[in-house]
Amino acid sequence: LSDILIKLFPKSNIAILSGPSFAIDVLKKNPTAVTIATKNSKLANIAVSLLSNSYFRVYLSKDIIGVQINGAMKNVLAIAAGLTEGLNLGENARAAILARGIKEIIRLTETVGGKKETVIGLSGIGDIILTCVSKSSRNYKLGYMLGKGQTLRSILQKSDHVAEGLENIRVVYYLKRKHKINMPILTAVYNILVRNYTFDQVIKELLSRPLVDE
Repeated sequence: LSDILIKLFPKSNIAILSGPSFAIDVLKKNPTAVTIATKNSKLANIAVSLLSNSYFRVYLSKDIIGVQINGAMKNVLAIAAGLTEGLNLGENARAAILARGIKEIIRLTETVGGKKETVIGLSGIGDIILTCVSKSSRNYKLGYMLGKGQTLRSILQKSDHVAEGLENIRVVYYLKRKHKINMPILTAVYNILVRNYTFDQVIKELLSRPLVDE
């Protein structure tokens, strides 16, 4: 989104706020820590002073690209995590999906100009932990309900919430193809949501891939 903003408003200063922050917890004034990414030091100081308080802690980053990639990819990964539970694949499968999924996020982030360090921060692993293990997560719920046999159409008709991963998956898959990045978990989720692959097809493809070094 920052690229679009720069094209539309070339003189604008951009700051991106992201991180593990369910709105209900912020509303309850529960302790929350997030990241704000900007390359403008004056804007950084203003944003931190405006947003920080006794329960809402803001950390600074200059990696605008990395924070945005994290914000999109954690939604995709949450759908995958929800699927593992909905399909009763077990805790081992979910842990493997998350670990390998983080590898894919790092590959994508570094390829498009972000930093690996950002992925292991609040906007990356912090948000992944929240979004991919909590049943309050909209994207996790979507994956879970799909795994339980509900159709995508029926889920969307019943829900009054937005599962951002549905939109994110198309854009991230475009970036994956454009830059020729190896992202099998992203591809698996894309095949389920967009190409209507069966779960058996996707699981078989993932598990039959050549064995490689980690």
